[in-house]
Amino acid sequence: GESLGLLVCATVMDMEQAMVALTVCTLTLMLVGGFFVKNIPIWIVWTRFLSPFKYAFDASQNLTFNKNVPCDGSGVLLACNSGAAYA
Repeated sequence: GESLGLLVCATVMDMEQAMVALTVCTLTLMLVGGFFVKNIPIWIVWTRFLSPFKYAFDASQNLTFNKNVPCDGSGVLLACNSGAAYA
């Protein structure tokens, strides 16, 4: 994040142009990061790995969903209807 800002500020001397460039870069990285758009064109897939948003999104998914979900007895999850303790 900050390194991108430093790079653009070092290459673009006008503050207004730097703000426009950073806005375009940030929006592009947010879109290819995986949270807002899942299916991106094949020719731009490689930019996903440049996005810090991808790594933050993947880490939050891993922390949230990388464990067994206990069944609460509500019957909402199909796996819980068979009497299993975890879905």
